Amino acid sequence: MKNNVSHNPHPQRSQSQLPPRQRAFWAIISFAIFKVTKSITIWVLMLLAVLLFNAFLVTLLIISPTYSNFIVNFQYEVIIFSNIFLLIFILLGAIKFYGRELEDGTYLLLISKPYHRLTIFFLKLLALWICLAFFIGLILLTGYLISLVVYHVSLKPIFYLQILKLLVNLLKYTMMLSFLAVNGIICALSIFSSQIVILIVTIFCSLFLLGGLPYSLISTLSNNIEITFTDGGGTYPVSRLRETILFVEDLQDNKIANPVLTKKIYDFYAQDSPSDLQAIINGTDSNLLKKNRLLFYQSLGLTKKITVTFHANKITSWLGTYKNQNINDIISADQKASPSRDTTLDLTLGSDYGFKTSQELNSHNVIDQELLNLIASTKAQTPNWDYYYHYYLNNTNSLMLFNDNTYFTIDNLSYQEKNINPANIFKAIFSSNYEHVSSQYLASPDFIQSLDHYFKNPVFYVVKTLEDNILQKVYDYKILQLATVKINQDWKKYQNLTTVYQLITKFNLLEHWNQIWTTMISYEPYQFQPFANSFIDFDSQKNKLMSYQDFPLVLDAQHKIILQTKNYLKIKTLIYLYLAISICCLLLAIIIIARKSIT
Repeated sequence: MKNNVSHNPHPQRSQSQLPPRQRAFWAIISFAIFKVTKSITIWVLMLLAVLLFNAFLVTLLIISPTYSNFIVNFQYEVIIFSNIFLLIFILLGAIKFYGRELEDGTYLLLISKPYHRLTIFFLKLLALWICLAFFIGLILLTGYLISLVVYHVSLKPIFYLQILKLLVNLLKYTMMLSFLAVNGIICALSIFSSQIVILIVTIFCSLFLLGGLPYSLISTLSNNIEITFTDGGGTYPVSRLRETILFVEDLQDNKIANPVLTKKIYDFYAQDSPSDLQAIINGTDSNLLKKNRLLFYQSLGLTKKITVTFHANKITSWLGTYKNQNINDIISADQKASPSRDTTLDLTLGSDYGFKTSQELNSHNVIDQELLNLIASTKAQTPNWDYYYHYYLNNTNSLMLFNDNTYFTIDNLSYQEKNINPANIFKAIFSSNYEHVSSQYLASPDFIQSLDHYFKNPVFYVVKTLEDNILQKVYDYKILQLATVKINQDWKKYQNLTTVYQLITKFNLLEHWNQIWTTMISYEPYQFQPFANSFIDFDSQKNKLMSYQDFPLVLDAQHKIILQTKNYLKIKTLIYLYLAISICCLLLAIIIIARKSIT
């Protein structure tokens, strides 16, 4: 009788078919993992970490209108997850795998057949990393799935991709931190009792909450110090000097919003002298200089040749003269001649460099698209366009140059009066209407409406505002290049603060890990703040509890500020340093456990 046995040429090997040595190794790993899985404390910690991480993530995704808002508040989640839950999980696992067994003498009694204690050490280490990978993976994977769901609901693809990249970087960071924490805690357990190690880790977890305090404190104190330049360079707060240097650096690295348009404007004005820049900023530049500026914008395709006529009837008041006669006298004479007669005025405006409207911009052109984005961003941050126009009304003349085809006629006469500036007429009419005061220019509503339609051009005002902001940055940077710093008490005070911080940050490992993380984050491009004088808030995406890369202002031999910044900390050096420390801790733990008397 034949046995019906199927022969598999490649039979799968079960655990019982493994070689005895491998079975013993797997038994040690399985037993170590089992000790973790049966711990209620660890399960509660894991559940709490998953719930808090994802609840906080969902909340941030819902309430954060932009990635910039999200990234600031996300740092609280990093502090709680990486610096508290992660370290506590590693601590509990290491105590179960090493601490308790080294203390009660059961480290070598796990299996009947004795193995070298270092073999057991590395198998337990592998088991700890398996548990740690599960802990980190579970939290970040659920975070990814939740962000994916929110993405499909909110349909924000860019926001989603940024968060995905953020979670990947968080995985890298937690693995680096875990490598140091695992080796450091095991080393500590080989030297001290579990109670002492728990106390040490608890203190570190608490201090991580204050890791960015020295950075925030020194920044606040130093930013308000006034630095004085000699030879008429003026006085600048440290915050403005740092902002100017950062702007130029970040512009080269495409970290400023609308980089192509911004860089072209910056490079154009960087060729001018400080005196020309000052004249443009003050609005006292010559027509020749103004024409060169408009030719630049023409080369960008933002202007066009314009000739337009505005017809006004029912003129009752008008400031100015016509044929050397006061216009209001002409209006009075018309009324005396015939009470039903209307005084009419035709205003013709001609310019070789009139700015295009937003409808005329080409969204397929990089510069035009950046300008459209800037207009949309400005609109979102402005109560309404009239408020924006009124705020920047004094800048209207700065980028407007009218040609000889600009004149007006009264009562259909052939004489063309050319001693006018249509921009001044618009400014006066708009300002009086906005402020609800009587105007010196009173005409029919259709004339006012057509004049508004031409001058209320978002393209012009947004470009002019961007130009003003960049002009100030170019001017400030030239001051930094040319002027020398006066060595007074303010400068010495600033130097003392930076020296103290430099000393603190060299040995403050909490700040080290803060900055390792914050340099891994991708940030939104920085942009000028609306209704501010050339101000970019480079701290807008920073959390006050975290520490960030920063640099001190340093002078050269001529007492000029060195514009090539040098950060307090070198992140790559820090990473290699902590890698070396981690390996040293691991080797020290191996040596101690190999020689430790275990009974």
